[in-house]
Amino acid sequence: MPEQDGDRLGTEDGARKLAIDMAFRVLIDNASASDPTLSDRLADTVDKYIAQLDPHSELEALFAAQAKANIAALVRPVSN
Repeated sequence: MPEQDGDRLGTEDGARKLAIDMAFRVLIDNASASDPTLSDRLADTVDKYIAQLDPHSELEALFAAQAKANIAALVRPVSN
């Protein structure tokens, strides 16, 4: 039974993340209509944060790659 609980929790977390990501994507897409530079500014903000990380740390390099992938996914236009 614990294995099912873990899977259920993973499913719940995944569904919650999907809903949050989609809400952010719609909000960003909507706001970008009146501010076309918004997506670039969001990505630039992530890049500035990443620039402060230790470039020799494997963990921080992984974090940076995941952060870039996540912001790219969030600022991607929502398809209708």
